[in-house]
Amino acid sequence: MNFNPSSVGLLYSPDYLKHQPGENHPESPKRLTAVLQHLEETKLIKKLLRLDPIPHDPEWIQTIHTLAYLQRVKESCEKGANQIDSPDVGVSRDSFEVACMAVDGALTLVDAVMEEKIKRGFGLIRPPGHHAEAEAAMGFCLFNNVAIAARYAQLHYRLKKIGIVDWDVHHGNGTQHAFEQRPDVLYISIHQSPLYPGTGRREERGQGNIVNIPMPPESGDAQYLKVFEEEVVPALVS
Repeated sequence: MNFNPSSVGLLYSPDYLKHQPGENHPESPKRLTAVLQHLEETKLIKKLLRLDPIPHDPEWIQTIHTLAYLQRVKESCEKGANQIDSPDVGVSRDSFEVACMAVDGALTLVDAVMEEKIKRGFGLIRPPGHHAEAEAAMGFCLFNNVAIAARYAQLHYRLKKIGIVDWDVHHGNGTQHAFEQRPDVLYISIHQSPLYPGTGRREERGQGNIVNIPMPPESGDAQYLKVFEEEVVPALVS
């Protein structure tokens, strides 16, 4: 693989490991350490520009989430709660701060791209975000990192149109709901169906800016390449 080392950024902080959702929880710190180990073993990490999350104004979180929700998450973690809103969203005392840092990481990547420090970036961050709703935690997610990053790019850098491609086994209900009434954000989700959280039907179109692509279980490379070529790319360039 040949590319300019500064063209691809890798954002990470060991502080992301401090989010502890509980013993044997699927959203484990190992999700990050396993990726780091692979990058180091393959020496690919030497070709990436390492980035640290830079603190941003926490009010950016309120472009997607309500202040009441933000305060509830903060207070719950400070009081030692072990979950928020549902059993699948495990938390610890550090989880609020780490979730804020996850948002900082996403915004730092936006800055790095917009300031032409990198051409593209990968955020090795946690907790994840695409299930988080404006006033509720869901599916391991506290704050909707990518949705906040999209609003940041729009408001801070005055970008007129944003495209989000969400390629995950689960549908990003929180991200869809954040933008289904905002035609200046195109949201494309490729996800297995039927599966949690039960949203993401093709009929869910928002203002014509929502493209849901449900995939049957055990879909392979050929099926994914086909939908990227026939649906994802045409939607992005239209």
